[in-house]
Amino acid sequence: MKNDLQFKKVIFKNESKTNIKELLILAIVFSLCILSSIIFYSIDRYIINNYRKNMSTRILSIMPKDSNLSFYEYNKNKKDYMHEISNMENVLGVYEVDNYELSAAIADIEGYDGSISIIGLNKKSLKSLFNIDDDFFEDNNLVCPNNFIPDIYAESPEYPKKEIIDIKNILGHYYTINFKNNEKEQQQKYKIYKGYSSENNYTYNNECYTYEDNLLQLKDELFKNDNLDSEISGIYVLVDNYKNVNKVFQKFEDMGYYVIQRFSFDSTSISVIYIICNILFFTSIAFGYTYLSTMTKKYLIKNKQRLVLLMALGFKNKEILNLYRRKINMNIFKSLILSLLIMGAIIFIMNNKLFSSIYFMNFELIFINYITIVILLILLLLINCIVKKIVNEYYQNSIICSIRETL
Repeated sequence: MKNDLQFKKVIFKNESKTNIKELLILAIVFSLCILSSIIFYSIDRYIINNYRKNMSTRILSIMPKDSNLSFYEYNKNKKDYMHEISNMENVLGVYEVDNYELSAAIADIEGYDGSISIIGLNKKSLKSLFNIDDDFFEDNNLVCPNNFIPDIYAESPEYPKKEIIDIKNILGHYYTINFKNNEKEQQQKYKIYKGYSSENNYTYNNECYTYEDNLLQLKDELFKNDNLDSEISGIYVLVDNYKNVNKVFQKFEDMGYYVIQRFSFDSTSISVIYIICNILFFTSIAFGYTYLSTMTKKYLIKNKQRLVLLMALGFKNKEILNLYRRKINMNIFKSLILSLLIMGAIIFIMNNKLFSSIYFMNFELIFINYITIVILLILLLLINCIVKKIVNEYYQNSIICSIRETL
């Protein structure tokens, strides 16, 4: 047995160095398969976690289409419109655009200019979005980002991370909020009640939320405007679930409203990316199968003389087949490891250098995911079956026949 093992080493001593060209080609094929699955999965997760679940994509901006309706008539009857809309199915909240958000400045926090935006929501919306308790509505409370930046530069993608305030450190603290419009100015005390993830809601790190009643009286004092014939204020409608957005959108159009989704992805571009990923994946699989078949056959032909020696020394066909299958599979495994190392390095660089910018809205490529793992396992299983099939058929039908004729 020892001599047999030693002879196998002699037979394959010149095979210790894998053909670099073949290794690289297979590594590229594996990399393309892995990359397509990673992009597909990462975009799908990104859409689910950061698009379908966040509030911005569920806000519809609506206005009546009636061309004969004057601004005065519209604004005069706006409350009736809003009341009618609030009773509709799948509507979580209805807000006047002008009353929806106020710019303000928070005092008493050193090192920042204090610039924040405060958005007023109704009880139903606040409870649904932030899991708010009833005591929230008993005082002037704010829900602010977990990574809080009370500064105008919070909207800058290059804001230094060391300047971010952990909301946990200021929970329960009261701060004076200054509201200003031209010469008019109002001040109110607000308590930091709770934090939320601004990343998952596509909001800036200086956007806070409060109960809408806290802003309405303040809004009336700061922005009195009797000229209703010259200005029109739209309506924001917050839908209860992303799955119902299209249904509510269509319902408003049928009712005679102009409807715009406040934030939406370009679904056409996403579909194109999915198609490209599928084409890349299946093209790589087809090319990989063709190349693997050719490579395996060339390997067997190249080692014909070694096969003759093994046969002459009494090695059984099964032993020879297993020996060559293991050798071929080992070369393929090296290519797979190389492709994983290459893709891991590329994804690490892209996530930390490219996608870390706020311009990519918290997007990242997910290297380790169940789709890629399942695909790799399936590929390994298929490769083993392909190699086994090719080696068996080619060896038995071609090489064995020529060997026996030689003998």
